[in-house]
Order: sequence, then C-alpha cells, then structure tokens
Amino acid sequence: MKNHLLSVAVAAGLLASGSASAITNVESNASIPFSFSNPGARSLAMGGAFIGAADDATAAYSNPAGLTRLGLEQQFSLEIRNTDAKPQYPSGGSFNTGPFDLSGVNYRHASSENDDVSFIGWVLPRDTWSIALYRQQTVNLDLDYSTDPIFFNGEFDGTFVRPYDANTDLELVTWGASFAMNINENLSWGVGLNYQQFDLDSSVLRFDDTRSITANQQTQRGDDDDFGYSLGVLYKGSDAFSIGMSYRSETQFNYRFQNLVFDAFGDGEDVLFANGRTSFKTPDVFSIGMSWRANDNLTINFDVNRVGYSNLTEDVEDAFFAGGEFEEFGDPQVVRSLRIKNAIEPRFGVEYLIDSVANPVSLRFGSWREQRHTLEFANNPDSPSFDDAVAAAAGGVLFSAGDDEMHYSAGFGIAFPHFQIDFAYDHADIQDVFSLSGVYRF
Repeated sequence: MKNHLLSVAVAAGLLASGSASAITNVESNASIPFSFSNPGARSLAMGGAFIGAADDATAAYSNPAGLTRLGLEQQFSLEIRNTDAKPQYPSGGSFNTGPFDLSGVNYRHASSENDDVSFIGWVLPRDTWSIALYRQQTVNLDLDYSTDPIFFNGEFDGTFVRPYDANTDLELVTWGASFAMNINENLSWGVGLNYQQFDLDSSVLRFDDTRSITANQQTQRGDDDDFGYSLGVLYKGSDAFSIGMSYRSETQFNYRFQNLVFDAFGDGEDVLFANGRTSFKTPDVFSIGMSWRANDNLTINFDVNRVGYSNLTEDVEDAFFAGGEFEEFGDPQVVRSLRIKNAIEPRFGVEYLIDSVANPVSLRFGSWREQRHTLEFANNPDSPSFDDAVAAAAGGVLFSAGDDEMHYSAGFGIAFPHFQIDFAYDHADIQDVFSLSGVYRF
C-alpha cells in the first residue's frame, strides 16, 4: 500500500523521483492584495480614515449614512488610481526540517501594476434623504512570476519543492446603489445594495529542478457574480465631532480548478488528477470611525476596521487530488492547515485647510497598519499529525511569505466654487498607490 501511495504521488507530479522529489499546493493564491481603503484621493491621503467623516460622494461606498451631509447640490465623483502591488513569494535556497527552519530560503517580490478608473459615483441629495449610484474597482491583479527550486535539508535531504511559472489574472468590480435618510438633525442611517462581478484566470506550471521537463499544471478559472449589501449610521454630536459605523457583507463566487499531470505514469498519457469546483468568499468588513474638527482649519480622523479575511479559507480544496480518481491519497490535514486570520486595521488621518487663498488648499497626511492576510501554514510542519510529512514541510515553506505592513500616506486638494481636485500617495513595502480624483457639484 505504501509503495502504491508513492507511485500515485509521483504520478500526480507532487513528488519527483530519482535525484530529488517535490510536493506543493497552488501558491498563486497565497497573496491576494485586497485593499479596503475607502475610495477617493482625499480619503487615501488620510490613511483611509473616513467612516466618521463620510462627507463627500465616496460615502456611497464607505458609509452610506454620510450621504445626507452633502448639502443640496448633486455631486459627481471620479477617481483614477495607479496601483503597484508587490506580493512576496519564496524562491530558491534551502530549509531544514526537525526542527523546521526557513533561514536559508530566499524571497522575492512579484509586481502587478495597473491604472484604473477605480471609482465613479453620483449623488442626488435632498433635504432629509439622498440616493447615490457608484462603481468601485475592488481588485485588479495581473501577476506573472517564476521561481527556483527550494531544497530540503535534514531528514528529507535530496527532496526539493518544484520550480514553477505562475500567472494570475483576478478582477473584482462592484456596482452599487445607496440610500440615506436623517432620523433627526444629529443621526442618519444608510443602506446600500451592490452587484459584484468576479473574473479569475490562474495557471501554475511546474518543472523538474533543471526546468527542462514540465511535470504538471494547475489551473483555476471562473466568471461569476453575486449581490452584497452595506449598512451605515452616522451621529453628528456637534459641528466639530461625528462618529460613524458601517458594515459591508461578503459575496461568494464559484470557480473551477484542475490538475493536469503530464506523462503521468511514463506511458506518454496526460492524466487529470484534480477536477473540482470551489468558492471564493470576499472578506466582510465592519468599521467604526470618528472625525474631530479641532479648529476651523484642522480635522482629525480615526477608524478601526475589522476585516474578515478568514472567509477566504473556510473551504480550502486540495487542488492536486480533489475530484479526481486518486483523491484518497491527498493529506487533508495539510490542506486544513492553510489559514488567513481576520484582521484589525487601525487608520489615522489629518487634514489641514489653508483658507487664506482664493482657492482653499487642504494638506493631508495619514497612516494605517495592514495586518498580514496572506495564506499561511498555521500548524507546525514537524508535527507527527500529518500523514505526509514532506507535503507538510513543503506547505510550511510555500506559504511562509507575508508580514504586517505599515502604510504612510500624504496628499493635497484644491477647492473651486463647483469643483474639487485631490491627489494622494500611499506607500508600503508591498504596495504603492497614486490617486487622482475630482468632485463636481451642480
């Protein structure tokens, strides 16, 4: 039985016999750079802290209750963003088992740079209520990268994690409508309904240690849509202080995955070892924030977001064996060890108004802490609870990249009688964002 298990594992392309062997999972899912910063350059420059202010057209997405604070003029908002995401991944080097030690593993950064019309919104305000329509680009990821083999030391000396070429195209677009109403002069509520479109096309092609022979290929493809909703409240204690809360619900999409093994049993025939369907659940977000106008020129904002990243790992499938003829030979404990933790993300921002000029200028600064939300191997790879110790060790390596990140942001805005233009820059080690947005009032 043990020899049969080994032969199936070799055929699946997870282990390479001879001078070395390998096992892995679909690492292209390890780092999806979700950004839950609120739309608009003004908000971005203040570290995304906007829930307690919610006083322009982007409130349609961030906190719909704020739509009643916009006066009686209609607003049209447009934002263009340049986003350069640089997720980290392991590539090359070696590691030890018993005890597990990654100090010899090398890490690199991929790059996905995109220019997007990231937000379009329109608001129709009235005396006690407002409605809004908007479009938000939630994710636009286009990653291509290649890795080198990573070698085992110690008990599994001579084994290696296969090198691979990865390509991931992921897009998530939100279309929404929001409504807000005053309960009294201090308190308002808002609700939003959104329609989200999901498109995923991912491929990982694996090789032997010299990259001269292709071993197997995992693909993930899906085109789906779903509806979500948002809720918000805003309390204005005075002209100088307000506090808000908002909740955005998760959406869920389905996609297919396959694992094709080339020349699976040495007879020239390619075999489909995995063929299944699974779900992609977007994180839900709960936020609370406050805005304090310290004087006529200085405003201070502070938000705390709770992001449900664990939604993404509620139903992890084995992309190598699930739905295939040899499903029984996968180690479910290895798959169950992949987790993303929920995150608490504080955000802080300030805005200083220079109103002594013909067209007032606002200077803005902010920072926020982005908690790690990459896939990680949550158990000790050396644990005897795994049926496949090599698979556990490889999982511990391949899903080891990622850390908490500090973001620092800055920007400015210029106000005209019926128009405002804003610019912002947000920097972190794993991502740079430039934003240009404008609001037209009529």
